Amino acid sequence: MNKLLKVSVLSFFVLGSLFVTNSVFAARGVQADAVFPDGNSYVPQVIINSLNANPSTIAPRDSSYLTWSTVPSDAFCNIGKFEASVPYIVYPTSTTTYQIDCSHPGYISASASVTVIVQAPNTYTLTINKNGSGHGDVFYSPEYLSNGEFCGDVCSKTFAEGAIVGTIVMPAPGSIFSGWSGAGCSGIEYCNVIMDSNKTLTATFSTGSYFTATNTNVNLGDSQRLDWDASPSGVTSCRLNGGIYSYQLIPVTGSRIVTPDATTTYSLTCDNPSTGAGYNGSVTITVNTRGNISASDCQITAGNSSCTSNINWGVFNTEDGMTSSVATTIPPALPP
Repeated sequence: MNKLLKVSVLSFFVLGSLFVTNSVFAARGVQADAVFPDGNSYVPQVIINSLNANPSTIAPRDSSYLTWSTVPSDAFCNIGKFEASVPYIVYPTSTTTYQIDCSHPGYISASASVTVIVQAPNTYTLTINKNGSGHGDVFYSPEYLSNGEFCGDVCSKTFAEGAIVGTIVMPAPGSIFSGWSGAGCSGIEYCNVIMDSNKTLTATFSTGSYFTATNTNVNLGDSQRLDWDASPSGVTSCRLNGGIYSYQLIPVTGSRIVTPDATTTYSLTCDNPSTGAGYNGSVTITVNTRGNISASDCQITAGNSSCTSNINWGVFNTEDGMTSSVATTIPPALPP
């Protein structure tokens, strides 16, 4: 009886040692070929340690780094269809869980996952109004006029911070688009609104005569187009004044390209002497100039053939100055 007990106890410790030894091997990622009494062998599994996302919570358009280690250290890993190595950079557009799969010859493959949380972006509201005696449609869309929609008399839409909302108009028959106001827009061309705050944009449509500029805020050297149609007022002649035009006689309907060198107000004066009908319109184009130009006095004295004058001018959109010098030479004296 005692012999049987001793044999049973010995067998328990031998088998227990094999089980514990193989468990340790597996935890350390070491290939274990120990064979159990039933003839089965133990195959260890790849271990994935410390899978982390840094940072685990990001703002929209930011990135995160995935890091991990494996046992054995040369295990092959992939995320989806892509081979993955440390660090692995991800750019999720919304909260995403990434699964990493690792394998090694002679080992059972392993998987692990980590989630990157994308914070909800700040949102702002763009309100579009239509104003004036005329009619027309306003089309708006984020990201440069793709997949947009038409606006009613008043429409309001929420966009993510930083979105660029393109807007264009289509006047109804018998109406003209007089221009934008608000949200940083002006003139009669299309306008892109940058959504960095809540904004209100107004599109004005009118009927009858009009006098407009494509853009009323320009840089020095930029050309703009003046457009007008005074015919609905029953006039027979018009005159344009401003810039290079001094009450120049022009048709009652037409356009002119202008390149103002300073902020300029253009006026349109139209009449019909036979009926007394008339139309007056004006538009001001603001020019962002390059600053004032100044020069120092230059006096040529006896015995000197030249003098130097320092010319200073501002640089566009800065307060810095630049200096240039110009020399003037007196021609040689004529013989008596």
